[in-house]
Amino acid sequence: MASSYLTAAQFVTLSPFTELQANELEAKRPGHLQAICDLGSAEVDARLGKRYQRPIPNPPLIVLGWVADIVTPRAYEALGIRPSDEQMADIFNRATSVYMALKEAADAVTGLYDLPLAADNDATGIVAPTTVSYSEHSPFTWRHRQYDAVSRNRRYG
Repeated sequence: MASSYLTAAQFVTLSPFTELQANELEAKRPGHLQAICDLGSAEVDARLGKRYQRPIPNPPLIVLGWVADIVTPRAYEALGIRPSDEQMADIFNRATSVYMALKEAADAVTGLYDLPLAADNDATGIVAPTTVSYSEHSPFTWRHRQYDAVSRNRRYG
């Protein structure tokens, strides 16, 4: 089985799921909370696998948060919380926003998240920006440089 980004204890720390609820779920279904943490981690790996290394080495806190937000609705469902509960709408919305963030991270051409790229590439997913503007002391220097570029004359350089 693939390694998990979260233990059950880390999940409780990063989610609205309380330690009391985690103990109750463990008593009802031993090992289930860790199993769904493993499943959430595998889902993140599957979505990001084409672009980033799997498993993500030293996963940043954002990745841990994504896994916690994916696992939270499943943990509440396993515990037996009603889906019509007022808090559940927020929990499902958070999980949906994580899926959108994962899609954005996986589909991004230049990368929006600083995660290690796949294929033995130690670079990050963020591409350094290029120079967009240029400034000189004289407001007319650009004209001289443009003229020099066209005529290959270095009179004003």
